[in-house]
Amino acid sequence: MNIINKPELGPLATFVPNKHLPVYNWFYYKEGFSRDLVFHLLDLFRPKNVLDPFCGVGTTTLACKEAGIPSTGTDASPLACLAARVKCGTFPAAELEQGCDFLRSLRFFPSKETFPRELKKFYPPRIADDILFFRHAIASLPPVAREFFQLAFITTSARCSFIFRDGAVLKVVRKPLPPFRHYFFRLLRRMIAEYAVFPAGAAPHILHADARKLPFADGSFDCVITSPPYLNKIEYQTSYGPEELLFFGGGSQKGLRSFIGQKEPLEDVPSLPQPAAKAYFSDMKKVLQELHRVCRPGANLAIVIGNACFPDGPLDCDTILSDLAGKIGFTPGDIWCVNTRWCTKNRVEKLGQMRESVVFLKK
Repeated sequence: MNIINKPELGPLATFVPNKHLPVYNWFYYKEGFSRDLVFHLLDLFRPKNVLDPFCGVGTTTLACKEAGIPSTGTDASPLACLAARVKCGTFPAAELEQGCDFLRSLRFFPSKETFPRELKKFYPPRIADDILFFRHAIASLPPVAREFFQLAFITTSARCSFIFRDGAVLKVVRKPLPPFRHYFFRLLRRMIAEYAVFPAGAAPHILHADARKLPFADGSFDCVITSPPYLNKIEYQTSYGPEELLFFGGGSQKGLRSFIGQKEPLEDVPSLPQPAAKAYFSDMKKVLQELHRVCRPGANLAIVIGNACFPDGPLDCDTILSDLAGKIGFTPGDIWCVNTRWCTKNRVEKLGQMRESVVFLKK
């Protein structure tokens, strides 16, 4: 395999460029990549349809919608699926306006529900009361546009909190917070205005599904653009635990594997010393087998992945994934190194560099 340095693409492998893009920025997802990286890959592949089996909050599928290319996304996180469905969805404009007017007309009353005790440290009492009130009010809206308001509500709850996401750790950072109601309606108005002028291509299909058991027929896709959870990097369930608990009841399994899918017996994988790596690549082997099944001959795949840091040094996840894909039947292509970071021990002892890469495969 050929590892090519592409540092100019480094910023595009982060979600940061999306923060300034209408619709893309409706829900900030620290672990995502950018629209412009997807556009770059679409120009390279020229696909007829695209699959993202780890769609997150829908950057790949939304970029495909903007480019007029049919696409499908799946994810094991209900929060991510909701964000992707709303950003990529189609909603009656009248329903959005009526829903906004209805919510504005409501007079506040204390909820009989109890705010989750484990989350009280992240929200002042006045914000917690608003969250319970609007959660109940939004649940009474007609189903056709309810998720649109739910996403604005979830985004507002994150902005009006003391939550600071530091990797796998949620910290309390006290700071001045905007009034919940004011921020919520200002965001809603912006979302409605941006939705009205966004390119109106066919809405992508977004499914809540396990990437190791894709619900598609053989040979359904000619392109895959995706980024699986990074090994030993982000604990997704912890990072977005408050939203999962407040709006989806929580209860998801802990651990990185829960955002690939539910736990299953391990398959044979390359000889790896770390149990977490064995579990990760066992899952990724199943994902690759499914991608090989649902892709057509000649399909192109681009997988954004980061190498992992362990106490004994970095693990080259990009080359391991490429080798594993080759054994399954893909033809491994180049690996683009777009970012490098130090693997450190005790915060200061450097053990080696880690790559963040785009792994190319072809069926």
